[in-house]
Amino acid sequence: MWNFHEHQRGNITWEGRADLSAFIRAAAAAGLYVNLRIGPYICGEYYFGGIPVWMRSVDNVACFRCADPVWEREMGRIVGEVVNEVRPLLASNGGPVIMLQVENEYSGDETYLRWAVEMANKLTGGSSVPWILCHDHKQCADMNHDPASGKYEFQALCTINGFWMDEYTNNPSQPSPKWMFDQLAANPGQPVVWTEDQGWFDRESRPGLHCHGHGAYAPTITRHARNNRRRQWYRHAHAYLHSCLVHLGHHIASVGASPHLASLAVYAE
Repeated sequence: MWNFHEHQRGNITWEGRADLSAFIRAAAAAGLYVNLRIGPYICGEYYFGGIPVWMRSVDNVACFRCADPVWEREMGRIVGEVVNEVRPLLASNGGPVIMLQVENEYSGDETYLRWAVEMANKLTGGSSVPWILCHDHKQCADMNHDPASGKYEFQALCTINGFWMDEYTNNPSQPSPKWMFDQLAANPGQPVVWTEDQGWFDRESRPGLHCHGHGAYAPTITRHARNNRRRQWYRHAHAYLHSCLVHLGHHIASVGASPHLASLAVYAE
């Protein structure tokens, strides 16, 4: 997260608990691949979504996550720093990083989003590791089609976050059969990727309750129901599913529990 690596502007650290490369190498040693979701806005139920507080006072920045030149300069700078740090660990260089993410659950200014995707692709030009956009299916699909001709030109892998829904008719912008059908139709050749099976987050201090966001809690869904929605996902397509979260690491109702989100992605062969 940006705030963790650059708590003070201009002072970027990759040491100690901020050693991202060591974290990725540890994943590789455990036989895991890595989807590195850079953002730099990551949400994560963290203050400012991981954007440093000092960003508010930089050169009269007009807005965050928008087509503001100050924001774009600073965002491009930190994303570039992260890419340079992990470049030797990209799958195209023999490493475990198979995907990178720019932005997070963005629905807004298409001009800004096109800039972000173009900026990201330039940073890894020549690499076979794709950049992903999560959640807003239509806006991501638009990124992959030339505005003038409408021709499909791959720019980003479109993925989804959320809760499984048995919806076949209307696209609920949630993991569902309808979302899968729309993804495959709008983005030919792309896989279906569920980047956050958000489920319900266990809270250690209150057994039997799961976090419903920002401190509100709901009764635990059964293990059978949880597994059934995953079976439904795999039944409809060979796919990637990321269970978020497997082991602690979330920031619900707090400043932040940990800079690393320990989670697990599962593939269907």
